[in-house]
Order: sequence, then C-alpha cells, then structure tokens
Amino acid sequence: MTTASRSRTSRATTSPTPRTPPGSSTSTTTHPSAGYISLRKAMEQSVNTPYVQLGEDVGYGNVARTAQSLGLRPGSLAAPSAGFYIGTSTPSAIRMAGVYATFAADGMQATPYSVTKVIHNGSVLAGFSAPAPVRALPAAVAGNVTDVLRGVIARGTGTKAQALGRTAAGKTGTTDDYRSAWFIGYTPQLATSVVLFREDSNHPQLQSLAGVGGLQKVFGGDIPTEIWTQYMRDALAGLPDAPFPAPAPLGRGADEPGAPTPSPSAAPAKRGGKSGKRATATAAPAPGAPTARPKCRHHKCR
Repeated sequence: MTTASRSRTSRATTSPTPRTPPGSSTSTTTHPSAGYISLRKAMEQSVNTPYVQLGEDVGYGNVARTAQSLGLRPGSLAAPSAGFYIGTSTPSAIRMAGVYATFAADGMQATPYSVTKVIHNGSVLAGFSAPAPVRALPAAVAGNVTDVLRGVIARGTGTKAQALGRTAAGKTGTTDDYRSAWFIGYTPQLATSVVLFREDSNHPQLQSLAGVGGLQKVFGGDIPTEIWTQYMRDALAGLPDAPFPAPAPLGRGADEPGAPTPSPSAAPAKRGGKSGKRATATAAPAPGAPTARPKCRHHKCR
C-alpha cells in the first residue's frame, strides 16, 4: 500500500496488477519486457515486476501492517509470497473502497459501517455511532498515492473513467484466466469499488469471465470501469468537481541497483572551422549497468 509513495526505477517484465477475491490468483497477461521503468509508470500501466521487487525490499511485515492500518482485515491477507505484493489477498469490495477512501481523506481511515441508528422501545441504543477516523498514513504519502493513481485514469489502464468528467483517481485489477476484474476509484467526496466475477454452484472456483459482454478478455479497465463511471456520475450529481490537494514532495527515492542513468549531454560544437559539425548529445548507461535481465532467486531480483 505504501509502494507508490516515492520515485524509483526498477526492471519490469510482466503483467497487470490484480486484486483478487477468494479462489483466484494473479493475472498472467504479459507485457513485452519494459526494461527499467519508474514506479509511477508501472502503476499506470499495471506492470507487476517492480512492485514485487519493492515489496520484497520493504518486507512482508511492513506491507501487511500498512494494509491493516488502511482497513483490511488480517484474515483477508495472503501468506508471504511474491504474489502477495500484487494481489493474492482476498479483501472484500467494501474494505477496498474504504482503503481508497483513506487516500482521498489524506490518510485518515474510517472503518466502513452500514447501521447508523437502532431504536428499541422508543429509545436510541448506544454503540451505533459512526467510527471516529484515525491516522493511517501521513498526509504527504496519501497525497502522493493519489497523484500516482490519477495517472492511471489520465494515461494508464483506467482511461475509460475519464468519461466521468471529474477529477478522480483509481486502479484497475484483473486476475488470471479473467476470473475477476476490478476497478476501485475515488473523488475527494466518494470512493467506490466495483468487482466483477462469475460463480457456478457445481464448481468451487470462480469461473472465467471470457465472453461476458461479448468480450473475449475482460479486464478491470473494461466493464468494471464503465460500471464505476456510470454509478459515480449519478452518485455525485449536483456536487462540484472538487480538486485533490497538491501532493507534498517526498524527495528523491532510490533506484534499483544497476538502473542506468543518463550521462551528461555533450555541449554543442561551435559553428565554423573546417568541419562545421555539431556534437550530438547522447545518453549512456552508468558503468556496470546490466545489459541482460536480472537473475531472480527466491523472488529476489538483482
């Protein structure tokens, strides 16, 4: 949950980032090798590999504690594995909406609830007041997560949400064999989670969504995003298009070891002289930068 808070460059080679209900796992739809890629672009384009590596670097315990502080139930979190960092846990849609509402609220988390008042024999019973918000993330971190998730809608896998015509942030998710598809998004006023899946009472596992809506492949950026957009349009009718606060700077993050950095550009040559040629600015990888894919052992890529 905290992995998008600082800039970082990592090598990316694989697939869309999912959020999975029970019985499913991560997506196997692949991207061509993207080489080194920023965490922002990886989030926008649903490229998994950088977030697996970052999760391994941060550590399962830290990621799990952050997820719980944002409102996910401990029992819904998957066991430690590389897949944990990209969506093998099983949170409910309402809990995921609550997590994204925390981002919208600058890091203040409020437990989702549905009963607002109970009256017995004419008296209002105690214990049903709205949960008090608590600090789950620093405001600067929540603001930067929102800034990254706005990019998913602006130029990533969630561009269909642009049809809302409002300032919004969100994330798509697709599981393997298209057994579930998600879109979770929010404006400053409202967070909504949409999950689409298919069940069959004769089979214990979720069934593929292939063919739903006439689509051979159902991604989170398709039907779930369209449903989210239509619902949010009605739910927010009459409310202003409120902006998100500008994200506070967090400083420069660390790149993955071996990430190439551009060399200083050569100064253009002066005109005239015998040749009259100009110097060409070039970018070269840093000394010792790898030219092949990293070797991965026990989910650690270097």
